[in-house]
Amino acid sequence: MFNKIKFFLLNQVLPDRMLLVKGRSSSRSIYLTFDDGPCPGITPLLLETLQKHDVKGTFFVIGKNAERNPDILLDICNNGHSIGNHSYNHHRFSLQTLEEQKQELQKTNEIVKSITGASCNIFRAPQGRWNLRLLWSNALSKITSAHWSLDSLDYLKEPATLIVQRLREKPVKNGDILLFHDDNKVCIEVLDVLIPVWKSEGFEFKVL
Repeated sequence: MFNKIKFFLLNQVLPDRMLLVKGRSSSRSIYLTFDDGPCPGITPLLLETLQKHDVKGTFFVIGKNAERNPDILLDICNNGHSIGNHSYNHHRFSLQTLEEQKQELQKTNEIVKSITGASCNIFRAPQGRWNLRLLWSNALSKITSAHWSLDSLDYLKEPATLIVQRLREKPVKNGDILLFHDDNKVCIEVLDVLIPVWKSEGFEFKVL
């Protein structure tokens, strides 16, 4: 509960350039984001589903997973999706020094650039655990810190039907940044159902 309160307070006082939680509410756009990949057997199927529906997303990759699966990372890039940094080890950042955090970001950035040729200038903290020291360091380094405004809770390993129902009961809004995980196949089933629904409601899909 404390972390939720702390994040709420940070979100209220920090400008978007330090912590991006939502896109413009005046725009009929939403942002699909995927954490914890790339994962063999799941991320490639997710890419096929996104291509089927002609939408793009933002993949926040774990450095060690990208290192182990360079072909999948390259496919993400070549399919027009955006790639974000999700640390190298996905350790809890609250237990690390700022220097250790910066080393994790740098190592993952170097891996992404060596494989795709593209720089990685957007970051999401493991488990969404932020602190002012990290946010300020990222801002000084011109790295966008990106959170989310709507959590699919797909990591709870619930059936896809329950996740779909929950996301329909709490509908997406303009500018929402949606959190999914591409280490879990359930997100593929969920999006195969909901992307056509969101399109029919007039939403456009953009990358961060």
